[in-house]
Amino acid sequence: MGAIDVALWDITGKAASLPIYKLLGGAARTHIPVYWSSGLGWQKTPGQMLDRVKEGWDLGYRAFKIRMDWYNNRLDSDPAKDMRLFDACRNFLPDDAALSFDANNGYTVSTAIQQGRYMEQQGLTHFEEPLPQYDYLGLKQVVEALSVPVSSGENERSLYNFRDMIKIGDPDIVQPDIAMAGGITGLRKVFTLCEAYNKPVMPHCPSAGISSAASLNIYATYQHAVRPHEYSYEFSGSLDAVMSLFQEPIVPENGYVDLTDRPGHGLVIDEDAFEKAKAAF
Repeated sequence: MGAIDVALWDITGKAASLPIYKLLGGAARTHIPVYWSSGLGWQKTPGQMLDRVKEGWDLGYRAFKIRMDWYNNRLDSDPAKDMRLFDACRNFLPDDAALSFDANNGYTVSTAIQQGRYMEQQGLTHFEEPLPQYDYLGLKQVVEALSVPVSSGENERSLYNFRDMIKIGDPDIVQPDIAMAGGITGLRKVFTLCEAYNKPVMPHCPSAGISSAASLNIYATYQHAVRPHEYSYEFSGSLDAVMSLFQEPIVPENGYVDLTDRPGHGLVIDEDAFEKAKAAF
């Protein structure tokens, strides 16, 4: 549903010769900070995760997140290794560079609190999805136990799920995903809900290309969008390969994305490149 909704907004924008953010009433900003998101931590050594962070640093990013990508496949499998990954990256980055940690639903309440307390002492920026998705009561325990902001929401699919998560779990930051939450239309509703509860939003978007461009378009319109937007290409293929599919790609520079005035979500598929990529499969 999210993909269809984004496509319809793109069609409308191109028909009106307006970018989506102007269809939505205009941008609060078009120069948007993004953070470098690196995952598959369960497969990586601390050195391998650090190499990914260094890659982002060399590209000009100054905010980072490392992800475990366990999802609901385990609980508390190897918390000590998780912290070694975090320490390797934190020790490399200067104090003023943000570093967040995504447990991908991977901890029990007690372990999440233990891990969170350790990381906040080391300079954690925010702690993402510490518990299984629907453990809202447990989420509230973690939020109340930690000083560092705790975020959740990337797997929620309906406005009612977001309402219940906010009222019961009370996360400090809400992270809707444009593909999961119903596209542009769905995110508008979630953003309004978050504003009513005085919750900052920080969209989840671990893939480059159309999904990212659409998410950035709506994030640009939100007055309270003060935190960096996620940017990653690990679920969409190499950045060069993805961007080669578009006539004028939208690529971050030095940790920022500058939205253009091009209509729709701002991307136009290069038909020749698309056919070549399709034939390669």
